[in-house]
Amino acid sequence: MTIIRCTKCGEEIERSEALTKDIEKTVLAAEHAKHAVELKQFEKKAAEAAAKSIAEVETKAIANAKAVRVQFG
Repeated sequence: MTIIRCTKCGEEIERSEALTKDIEKTVLAAEHAKHAVELKQFEKKAAEAAAKSIAEVETKAIANAKAVRVQFG
């Protein structure tokens, strides 16, 4: 087992597998939460970009349809 030293009081503490697993769980949970927030932000930006692109394509399609209507009556 590994001995770690408390940075506040200097006491030596034996690091157990249970403590290591508990720390891993805590860190992983925090990382998952962080990534979930980042994913939501990315999804929102992607949806906004897609909506903007669709609106631009629709605008061009309408303009083209009007031009064809004018041209061929």
